[in-house]
Amino acid sequence: MTSPQPPSAEAGAPRSRPEPEDGERPSWRHSRPATLGALVVGAVFAVLVGALVLWVALAHAGAPQVQVLDYSIHPRSVTIRFEVVKQADQAVSCVTRARSADGREVARELVPVPAGRGHVVLTHRLTTTARAVTVEVPGCTTH
Repeated sequence: MTSPQPPSAEAGAPRSRPEPEDGERPSWRHSRPATLGALVVGAVFAVLVGALVLWVALAHAGAPQVQVLDYSIHPRSVTIRFEVVKQADQAVSCVTRARSADGREVARELVPVPAGRGHVVLTHRLTTTARAVTVEVPGCTTH
């Protein structure tokens, strides 16, 4: 024997929502606009982030990449070994520089990298005006 079901639980019967107290609006009325607003804000944010990522990727596509592999410091010079990854048909110039312990630039030279190979490892010697403590290649530009 089965127990009788309340009328609202019968198949096909509409479900009723809880009745609000006097002067209150039902909570279900507030959730839908807030959820829709959050979805709109989230979608706009996602589109903007996607556009920013695409813009950065396109701006750096084809730009030469450079990395310092090692360097040695001497009293009045430094020797730097670095690699450049670029398009094979590009000729580029890379800025090399050395800095002293107080941060002053003690050497700076532009090193040409000819077209012909896409991956190039270079060794370059810079003459310094004072003892250097660090060497860097801040970047390369195309011709």
